[in-house]
Amino acid sequence: MKPTAKTTERQDPIKEYLDSVRNMSTFTAYQYKFRLDNFRCFVKTEFNLPIDKLILRLEDGVFDVYHVFSKYLTYLCSTENHSQKENLDLD
Repeated sequence: MKPTAKTTERQDPIKEYLDSVRNMSTFTAYQYKFRLDNFRCFVKTEFNLPIDKLILRLEDGVFDVYHVFSKYLTYLCSTENHSQKENLDLD
């Protein structure tokens, strides 16, 4: 049985993930943090939720992951976030 946020207490899921990445590469962790902080802002703005609550709602099927990411792509392409989009290195 895979542990879920319901069965185990978790720290901030982004910090948890970045700590794991940092063990392999500090630079990669920094880059991921930049992008995940942007996603965290999107989640707060669009859904008025902290990211851990969004994760729970995705796990419970309350939100469709494809719908969330579709809205995130729109957010990234918006003029408000144009400068952040330019900072993304897709290669």
